[in-house]
Amino acid sequence: MKSRFGALVRRGALAIFLVGALPLAASGQVAVITNHDSPVVDLSHQELRRIFRAETTSTTAGPILLVEHSAVRANFYSLVLEMAEAQVDRYWIGLVFRGDARLPLKLDSPSAVRDFVAANPGAIAFLALELVDDSVRVVAVNGRAPTDSDYLVRS
Repeated sequence: MKSRFGALVRRGALAIFLVGALPLAASGQVAVITNHDSPVVDLSHQELRRIFRAETTSTTAGPILLVEHSAVRANFYSLVLEMAEAQVDRYWIGLVFRGDARLPLKLDSPSAVRDFVAANPGAIAFLALELVDDSVRVVAVNGRAPTDSDYLVRS
């Protein structure tokens, strides 16, 4: 009885792991994007992490405007911040409550994110790679492109 229960638990854990991995596989690669006039061209994983934790809030061009859309949010924050969405939300609420930061701008569609980034030199966002066009610049991470399997993986 015990061994059958253990096997069921292991299968259940595997099923939960696989279901959790489905959005990443289904949505393809995630790309960090910025405005063509932004000085942000290549970031280390640590720099990207600091930006999306509001520890780095400006570049030589001015303040950073973080923008997000929910479609790839969980995958992005899992890879970059190593946090679940609920943890990210609590983290940001704490920052805002202390007056240390403003929440990232949440937009309703990938095209709204892309249009906002294209129009604002300080904007940085992430989108599914297949939704990126040449109105924005794709940011390299650790010298890697979004088509590289280790693009957002900490090295």
